[in-house]
Amino acid sequence: MLPVFLFLPFAVFSSAQSDPHNQVSDNGEYCAGEWKLICSTKDDCSCFQYVDTNFTFEIAQKVCQSLGGDLPSIHSEGKNNLIYILSGDVKHGAWIGLKRKNRVFVGIDGKTLRYESWNDAKPRNGASYGNCVHYVGYEDEDYIEPSKWSHSPCTELRPVMCEKPLPIQTLNAQPVKALQVNNCPENYKEKCFENNVCYCYSVKPSMIWGDGVAICRSEGAYMVSIHSSEENNYIQDIIPNNAWIGRLYNSTYWVDGSRTDYSIWTSSYASYSTGLISKTNGYWYATNHTNDAASVVCKIVPQVQSVTTAQLGPCPQNYTEKCFNDNTCYCYTVKSKMFWGDGIAICRSEGGDMVSIHSSEENIFVREFGNPAWIGKSYDSTYWVDGTSLSYDNWYPNDFTGHSIGYIQNSGYWYATYGIDYTFKVVCRMPAYNTI
Repeated sequence: MLPVFLFLPFAVFSSAQSDPHNQVSDNGEYCAGEWKLICSTKDDCSCFQYVDTNFTFEIAQKVCQSLGGDLPSIHSEGKNNLIYILSGDVKHGAWIGLKRKNRVFVGIDGKTLRYESWNDAKPRNGASYGNCVHYVGYEDEDYIEPSKWSHSPCTELRPVMCEKPLPIQTLNAQPVKALQVNNCPENYKEKCFENNVCYCYSVKPSMIWGDGVAICRSEGAYMVSIHSSEENNYIQDIIPNNAWIGRLYNSTYWVDGSRTDYSIWTSSYASYSTGLISKTNGYWYATNHTNDAASVVCKIVPQVQSVTTAQLGPCPQNYTEKCFNDNTCYCYTVKSKMFWGDGIAICRSEGGDMVSIHSSEENIFVREFGNPAWIGKSYDSTYWVDGTSLSYDNWYPNDFTGHSIGYIQNSGYWYATYGIDYTFKVVCRMPAYNTI
């Protein structure tokens, strides 16, 4: 899962932590200017800077060294995901400090890999594939896979991510504020697994699947994704009865944007869709009855801080800005045909969500992106999947009882289908501001 961390000019650890090496000052002088302080754990903090200019790997390393740092060495999932978010979802992913030597990839810090995040199951052999490592950009591969690595010839031109360690004196600085490094929101419980990755979970009462997706999103979380037998056992233990999971049977992705790397479906469900985890045996079942009620588990990564500042700014590349009569502005983009569940995941992997529609003006605008296109609402749900409530609807005058997922046609009317294994275009939307 791609976590949501916030990048500030400072990070402060709890004064309850007695070890001074787990504390840093909040005066901002150590990661000033373009440098951002990132802490993947309380013991792993560095300053990072993204350079949005394309260089070869060798020149990229020299650029970082001229700034007082080097290309980053990555040895944990937390650090990997944080650096990726800072670099953003770009056309060509940024170089990182990893290079093949004698057929083995090692960090430029000289350490062998203790953590890997390859886009493929393993690195590809052959000199033509290249020896230098970078994040996957959206034009590097056939699909978007957040925070994954690939390798290419070192002579390719790519942007740069730089890292520099905190000065020694920083480690002895006294904290000015007392904030917890890893904290779960209220009513969420933290659970850490054998791979040292921690998540926050909250169990919600029974509701229909679409409302569950939306309720989790409204709290800054996602309907649960499950990536190991250990996590599956934990979910089975905390739910009071059968619970929805954030995956459609035929989807490649979970709705939080993470890719499928573990499954425990009991059988083939070619004509079914939304997934349930059984309280009794922990297996997953699929059903077309998304208007049935089941418990919901929301999941989020523990956050470093819970403060954001928003600035009006341009939309990401390939997104179009549109402002409406109520002075609200959004960024929109359209994706090629895919399953509804994959559409939610792809939009969220880019920091947005599948489109919600809140006025006739916006409905007309969305219709022009091409049709039919999925919309982020199931017919019976109270909320859109982005967590917003209903303020407008344009369902075709018909009774869609027994149907579920909505799509917009060229007429502008919305229709519902239970066949969410169909593929339609996807419209992604995000607010027209940058979160810092």
